[in-house]
Amino acid sequence: MTTNGLLQIAFYFAVLLALVQPLGAWMARVYEAKSLWGERLIYRLCGVRPEEEMDWKGYAFALLLFGVVSLLVLYLQQRLQQWLPLNPEKLGAVTTDS
Repeated sequence: MTTNGLLQIAFYFAVLLALVQPLGAWMARVYEAKSLWGERLIYRLCGVRPEEEMDWKGYAFALLLFGVVSLLVLYLQQRLQQWLPLNPEKLGAVTTDS
């Protein structure tokens, strides 16, 4: 094994050990259902009412809406590909028939 490989493994374990305490504390708060620091703001922005349960009709609508929005975003990404960043090969837009 090379020195670079050993350094990468050591760096990985150092980052892993550094994240144990904050990640563990966050997971404990989530599993105990305690309020997290930005949770109420995110709920308010998204229109979520945590005290109400979602029935099957609301869940089905949310699932269908997510699918339609995802489809539109993917279509726009393919059609606008030539102008988007991170296109090092300068590929053009995908044709509408594909």
